Amino acid sequence: MTKKYVSLLILLLSVSPFVWAQDEAEAAQRTEKWLTGGSGSISASQTSLTNWSAGGNDAISGVANLYLFADMKDGKHSWVSDFTGAYGLIKSGDADLAKADDRLMINSKYGYDIGKKWYASTLLNFWTQFANGYQYVDGVQLPERTSTFMAPGYLQFGVGFDWLPNDNFSLYLSPATGKFTFVTDQAIADLGTFGNEAADTTAMGMPIPGTGQQVRTEVGAHIRAGYNKNLNENLVFNTTVGLFSNYLDSPERVDVNWNMGITAKVWKFLTVTLNTELIYDYDILLTDFDAPIDPDNGVYGTKRGVQFRQVLGVGIGYTFGSEKPE
Repeated sequence: MTKKYVSLLILLLSVSPFVWAQDEAEAAQRTEKWLTGGSGSISASQTSLTNWSAGGNDAISGVANLYLFADMKDGKHSWVSDFTGAYGLIKSGDADLAKADDRLMINSKYGYDIGKKWYASTLLNFWTQFANGYQYVDGVQLPERTSTFMAPGYLQFGVGFDWLPNDNFSLYLSPATGKFTFVTDQAIADLGTFGNEAADTTAMGMPIPGTGQQVRTEVGAHIRAGYNKNLNENLVFNTTVGLFSNYLDSPERVDVNWNMGITAKVWKFLTVTLNTELIYDYDILLTDFDAPIDPDNGVYGTKRGVQFRQVLGVGIGYTFGSEKPE
């Protein structure tokens, strides 16, 4: 992806929630101190093919999603938190069982009203995954795991200002944010694939096990826009986009993390869910299967690029809790 395309994508993701918020700037004033709720779903799919001329494989998959939020306003004080969790598996043909989704994210933000819907705020953002991650070649799982819980794990904490024009939208601006990348599995840390320093090497160029950096610290600016709304009694929409620029190392390389979720109740508890995640981080090295080094042992070259994931499911779901004012 070219720099021009990445810049355009960042602009669109940043502006879109702002436009939605403007349409609701005159929303009715809320009366409740706390708004809490969320949505959850379990979806599955199965494909069976017999003498199918178009080709393909039998497949079965299942995904569980959970989204929770808690929103407090009391006088000049505001505190908003949310949790997103998802986990799914897929089995296609003779291929090994693989993950279809794996996300764990927590956001918490406190603000003090300084007038005209602006708040002096602090924001805590944490995300990682639940289980081990592996690479697959021709449907076969490579033996060494490439990620796991807290490898990587990310924590951002910053102070700044938050604009809350209504109960559905927020725009957070922080000129001072710390970003911490954790790679708590030493074998994965030694690879240096998540922006951390890889293991030291011997004079012969061989890596020295146990010397890879497990915690990387960055300091920079952070922008985060979020939108959450029950569009009607059967449709819930939420999205967040976060941008981070590291003052200390190539600030022009902006990290992008965009998540979106839609839950639609089709009939009673029957729901359709769509979740997407887009990540661009220059420091993350991706496996380049077009550059084999020792493929028999699962060794390939690396590359940089945009990561994108989409999970669409039909299953049992439930929406609960407070509805935000229309």
